[in-house]
Amino acid sequence: MRKYRRKHEITATELAHAAGISLGMLSKIEKGIISPSLGTLHSLSEALAVPISALLRRAQAERTAVFTKCVSSIAGDKYAHVIETISSVDGFVFQPLIITLTHDNFNKSSEILSEAGIKFIFIFDGEMEYNHGDKIYDMATGDSLQFDAIIPHGPKRLNSSRVKYLSILSVDRNN
Repeated sequence: MRKYRRKHEITATELAHAAGISLGMLSKIEKGIISPSLGTLHSLSEALAVPISALLRRAQAERTAVFTKCVSSIAGDKYAHVIETISSVDGFVFQPLIITLTHDNFNKSSEILSEAGIKFIFIFDGEMEYNHGDKIYDMATGDSLQFDAIIPHGPKRLNSSRVKYLSILSVDRNN
């Protein structure tokens, strides 16, 4: 929005007036704090003499994707299982891991985890009991679980010779 406003060499106050919205609302729209209604978007597009689709394309163009090749595969001595890091982007809000447990590398006394954020796990293959707080979940291929990760959690028991699962920890940047 700001790009088109500057291209037309009009001030934010002038655009807000022409579109029939407050200056504060325009400021929030330009900063991406709020999304305009379709009516407001239409008014802004008319005031800027551009099609609505041009304003939408601009918003879509700013969205990005992050592709990360497998960056490491480590024997997790601390957690007694194999962890493959599938993404490690500094400052990103989530940490996805693929974890493989076997009877050979799984220790019943494995460390119970407690970390800030929300965790999601998805079982690719195998069966296990997963502990979260005072509850135990019997999980098998295709099952998933989402929970507050600050509550103590972790695999409790393997019910198959091998379990491979996705674990994604999502952390609030504001904490």
